[in-house]
Amino acid sequence: MFVKPSLYEKSETTFEIWNLRLDMNGAKYWTLIGLSTPTGLALDTFKDPNGSAITAPTVPVTHTLRVPINKYYPWVQIEDPRLDSRGMHYCTGRSQLCYKFLNSSRIDKTTLCCFGVSIDLLVMMQNELGFHSEIYFTPDGNYGDFDEEKHVWNGIVQEVFSGQADLAIDLSTNAIRQEYLDFAHPFVHLALNILVLKDLEASEGKSDCLSPNISRLTLGLTSFFKNVWRILITVCC
Repeated sequence: MFVKPSLYEKSETTFEIWNLRLDMNGAKYWTLIGLSTPTGLALDTFKDPNGSAITAPTVPVTHTLRVPINKYYPWVQIEDPRLDSRGMHYCTGRSQLCYKFLNSSRIDKTTLCCFGVSIDLLVMMQNELGFHSEIYFTPDGNYGDFDEEKHVWNGIVQEVFSGQADLAIDLSTNAIRQEYLDFAHPFVHLALNILVLKDLEASEGKSDCLSPNISRLTLGLTSFFKNVWRILITVCC
């Protein structure tokens, strides 16, 4: 029996675990062998169809999920790790251990500490769902572009498709990605606002002095809008 106090306030649903067995005459019957509750698992030792004994784990079984990321302020930032007396890396505060590959072979890597909004979200998910994370930077530094000629992805999307990664947390949705991936509900909504001068029309008697300013503003906004589109394309990609 193991207990996770962090699960106390969750659903009170309890599942009974039954095992199908054979009696002395070969007749089948069901017997209760355990309970699964929001706080843990209680399970008696039983035999599988091959006759092997199955014993309940003494500690919760946790899985390690591989999570690809890219450095992007304020979602993901990095800092150097620290070393303990045994020469092992560790992080302080909100930082989590992560690593970056030094080449395409994925053999050599350097250890870092990652922190930011996306890392905070990942830690919350770990605590809620009970898993560990292996956080690493994508080798090509991309999020996920689709090559229509070759029909291949790059970046974080390719990491998921190839099986190198199990979970992606730092990825925006678009039409092409939604055709190939299952997205959870978005955890943040971003909007781009453009500020302009409220009254551009020159008032009576001041048209001569304001006209040059308005012209310069118009030219400035034209250049500004072009830069905005460049930013939008960069962010979406």
